[in-house]
Amino acid sequence: MKFELPNVIPASGNPFTPMTRDQGGTAFSTLDMPVSITRPERAEEPPEQSEQVESAPIATTMAQLIDSMQQAEGLFKQAFQLALTTRNRETELLQRAEEAEREVRHHERQALEWQQRYQTLDQKIPKWVRKLFRAS
Repeated sequence: MKFELPNVIPASGNPFTPMTRDQGGTAFSTLDMPVSITRPERAEEPPEQSEQVESAPIATTMAQLIDSMQQAEGLFKQAFQLALTTRNRETELLQRAEEAEREVRHHERQALEWQQRYQTLDQKIPKWVRKLFRAS
């Protein structure tokens, strides 16, 4: 795939204008990249004999790389299966919660209906019957 970039028109205010070494001056000297990256405390100390590790042949390191990539793929598959299971379980639990809420509303309506029935029946009881049964 090839990208064609537009031509940069040299101008004094354009930051994308290519600079030459003559124009750059100190800019090129400050942007020089280091040759190697070392920690200062490690650079001062010579490594001990026990810390020196012989470099493994390239076949061993490639085999280790392939093995670790296969292990990573297996772990990814396990994580993906776990995510699917979790999503399915979450969906199931949400459905159960909605069903439970519907049942709660239904039971509340039934309780209110039975309470109204009781009150209407209670009002129909004559006063002399109430006095009779409350007295005993």
